[in-house]
Amino acid sequence: MRKIKKNKYLKGSLYILIGFFFALITYLDLNKSNKNDLVVQNDKIITNVTASELTSVLNSKSGVILITHDKADSSRLLNILLDLKVKENFYIYNVKNDELVLELSSDEEEVIVKQKSTKDYETLLEKLGSYTEKYTLEDSDNNIIDTGYKKIYTPMVMFIKNGKIIFSHYIYDSSLEDDDLKEIYSKGINLLVSGKFS
Repeated sequence: MRKIKKNKYLKGSLYILIGFFFALITYLDLNKSNKNDLVVQNDKIITNVTASELTSVLNSKSGVILITHDKADSSRLLNILLDLKVKENFYIYNVKNDELVLELSSDEEEVIVKQKSTKDYETLLEKLGSYTEKYTLEDSDNNIIDTGYKKIYTPMVMFIKNGKIIFSHYIYDSSLEDDDLKEIYSKGINLLVSGKFS
């Protein structure tokens, strides 16, 4: 009887251990940044790019760039754009591990660097120029604090033709529905297709 109980506990412990390792592997796989994943969907090439690769794309390519923080935003925007029958290639850049992250100190007197930006991200900021925004923080009294830095606010979609940005939009209002975004992105698609942009 004692041997059966020991085996029962041993089996249960083994199942828990296996479950833990499975959950850990799944978590690590979902959180790793996939570089250069190339997918073909509906005859469109979808590529995950790094900051330096995106800078190269901005030098000469045509297509649609998605700059996001997570896979959920990427999937949502990609589905919206695929529904609009975009005939261009897609370049997806996850900014999360490259961007500068700032926060206010506990007394809200200082701006603290939580994560330094990479050199490639800094180069990308320079390349994007006016498509970046002031990096601001908000204190507990809802005062806006200009940190003196620039930032790429996400999620952002850019339409490019031969390396020239012809239309861009970032979602600053989380209440925007998919239909609202389709209407906005249709403008960028029309500019890409017509070639009528300054």
